[in-house]
This record gives sequence, structure tokens and C-alpha cells, in this order.
Amino acid sequence: MKRIQIIIICCFLIIAANAQTNNQPKQASDRLSAFHENTRKMPGIRNYDLQQDSYLFQRNTQKSTRILKQKMDSLIAIASFDGQTENLGKYEITYNYLGYITSYFEYEWDGNENKWMKIWKSEITYDAGWNIIQEIFFDWDMDVNQWITSSKDNYSYDEANRLVLTMGYSWELITNSWLLNFKDEDSYTANSKTTIRYSWDEQSGTWIIGFKDELLYDSEGKLLLENSYHWEPIDGFWENLHKIEYAYNASGKLETQIVSSWLSDSESWELFENEQFSYNQEGDLTVHTIFEWDDIDSQWIPYSKEENEYNDQFDFNEILVPEIFIHNELYFNHMLTKMSLYGSDFSSGAYLGNYMFYYSEIDVTDIQNNQPAQTCIYPNPATDFITIETSTITGQKVFITITDLSGRIVLTETIPAGLNKFQIPVSQLASGCYIVKLVDENQHKSAVLIR
Repeated sequence: MKRIQIIIICCFLIIAANAQTNNQPKQASDRLSAFHENTRKMPGIRNYDLQQDSYLFQRNTQKSTRILKQKMDSLIAIASFDGQTENLGKYEITYNYLGYITSYFEYEWDGNENKWMKIWKSEITYDAGWNIIQEIFFDWDMDVNQWITSSKDNYSYDEANRLVLTMGYSWELITNSWLLNFKDEDSYTANSKTTIRYSWDEQSGTWIIGFKDELLYDSEGKLLLENSYHWEPIDGFWENLHKIEYAYNASGKLETQIVSSWLSDSESWELFENEQFSYNQEGDLTVHTIFEWDDIDSQWIPYSKEENEYNDQFDFNEILVPEIFIHNELYFNHMLTKMSLYGSDFSSGAYLGNYMFYYSEIDVTDIQNNQPAQTCIYPNPATDFITIETSTITGQKVFITITDLSGRIVLTETIPAGLNKFQIPVSQLASGCYIVKLVDENQHKSAVLIR
């Protein structure tokens, strides 16, 4: 199963460079495998619809619903070895006229042919509420020169539009049928989310319990702790695997996350990795450094560094980007244009390569048959209150849900029937990015809110 996850390729670059210098950390391959297994469970843009109808940002309700935005079309990974640069990989992203992502494509560079070669693609399907319900993956077969179906993930949601079930399938070429592969079951409380993964055993025709992730949040919705476990079938209990502890700065942005691994023999936690995040005055992530724990000297040693560059002419509300960039780890307020990667000594001599991000214009239109937008939310960013003005959905109640980026509901309100202007206090929300959803019997609208 594949995902457009930049961090995975970053790991490939770093591991390759460290191997060349005979300084590869012993946990590098384990880290890559664990990270890939964790991120593969995420659908392309999850159930928080950051790519959609941005007309909600309009301050003037008389303006057209067509909003010119900058969409991220592609990113190219460029590797540096022994002072020489070469293309490594390319991702392309396609959108529909609403600004929703419809497909991903991955390519690798063929130096002999001097061109990009297809590797895989995914196609995304949504429900009427614009939650992603299916993502199908295809591999490119060079021998027959066509796409071959590989696997698919199906997603189900509860009434609050929270992901509750993921079903994974693989395509069987011999029987031309879908075979069960895995399922993830998600459950929620006021301050937590739990995901349990099962694998399908074809021989016995039963689900085999495997792993569990627990996410714990504070009262403001910030992720504080992530615990991962694996199931011990013989003794029948959950055993620790690793934990991630998150800390934030005074502005509410992620500052550090520390990963610890569980040692079964001693039944104790061992430090593993320390990630640190730095931001500029505009709130853009500028430097992301990773350190690994040295057991012998009992100290953190440098592992890698990323530096980001931005185009300040376009802020967050003026761009369309995949979900991975909105995660705390890569959060930014302006157009990301370049990410440079460095090896263990963080110097210019440890330069590994970079990512270049490319954008083009897109007219994002209304969901309901391109009708003029009659709904707006302001101010945005907000401090104390947001005001919602609407004239297209009067005559019936409007249900408002505000969630954080994990899908956790932090605020709900109901606009009584007949009102076209409603004010909601948001001062109790922590600084960060939220999704505002407005739902009535006929329409479903969403917007990103910056607090």
C-alpha cells in the first residue's frame, strides 16, 4: 500500500547518505518501517476537507463563488550524492472543479531514458458530504504498458463525520476479485482516539487482532501523547511498542516530540528519537531537526535536518495542498516552495537534496451546481468570535461542527431556522487550524478556520 508521504522519501535520502558515510544509525531501517506502517493507514486527505469549497472565506456575500486559488500540482525530489544532483522522484496531484483531490501519481527518474517513468497512482472517491470513502491504488506495468489494480481502502464515518472504519483489500489477479487484507476500527472519547488494527487470516476466515494506537489530547484539543501497542495472543494482553510525547510553544505550535521504545526484557522505556520544530514570525515551520538517542554516551546526536522556504505572497487560505502538509509536523501559513534536507552534522557539506513544490491556478466553485455563494465566515483568522452569515440555507436549522485536524469535535452549535446571521465564541479554542462544517437538509459546506 502506498501513500504520498514526503517524510518516507526524506528517510530514504537520509539513510542512503548515512550508509555512504558508514554512519547509519542502527535504528534507521526500523524507523522507516514503523513510520511507513503508521502512515499507510491514512487516506489521502482523511475526513477533514482542507481542499474544498473555499468560497466560505468570502467577506462579501454578493461575490461569485468562483475563487482563484493556487493548487499544488506536483513536487519533485532531487537527491545530492558526492556533490552531484539527480532527480529522484516526482508526485503529481489532480483536483476536481471543487478543489478536491481526485488522484495522486508517482514517478521515478530514468537516467538512461532521460524521462519520468510511471510507478503508481491512486484514485479517490467521495460521498455526498465530501468525506473520502474509497481510495484505489494501481501499479504501472511496463511490460504491458498499462495500469494494474493493486489494492484499495474503503472508509466509513459516524454521524459526526469521524472516521470509524477502514477496510483494506488487495486485488487478486488470478480470480479477478478483491481479497480482505486488514481493517482499522476507530473509537473516540472526549479527549482520546483509539485505533485497533486487524489482519485477515484467509485460512481460518477470521480477523486476527494486531496493533493498537491511542491518541490523548488536552482540553484544548492539542495532541499530548500517542501510545502504540501490539497484541500478545498467547498471554492475551496489549504490550507496549512505542510512545510519542508532544510539547508546544507559547503560540500553541508543536515544538518537540520525543519517541521512546519499549524494552520488553527490562519492562522499561528507552529514548529513541527527538524531533524539534522552529517557526518564523509568520508562523511558518522553517526548521525541523531530528536527533537520535545514543545509548553509549547517553545523549542526543544529530540525525537529519529540514529547512523550508516560502512564497509569502500567498497565505494558507489562498492555496490548495494535500493533507500531509497540514499535519502539525509540516504546518505552515504560506505557500511552501522548497524543502532542503541535510544529514547528521547539519552543515552545508551534509546536503542530501531538496523538494521543489509547483503550483498553478484553479477556480474553486460551489458544491451546489455552481450557484453564487451566499455563506461567509469572518473574521478569519479569529480571536474571540466568528460570525456566520447565510441566506441560502434559511428556513431550516443549520448544524455547525468545529473539529481539530485529528477529526476530534471541539465545538458544536445550531443556528435556529430563519436566522441568517449567527455569532459563535471561539476564544476557548487553542491556537491552531480547525475545520468548520455547516450542514442542513440540502447542503454541506466546510471551511478552514485559523484561531
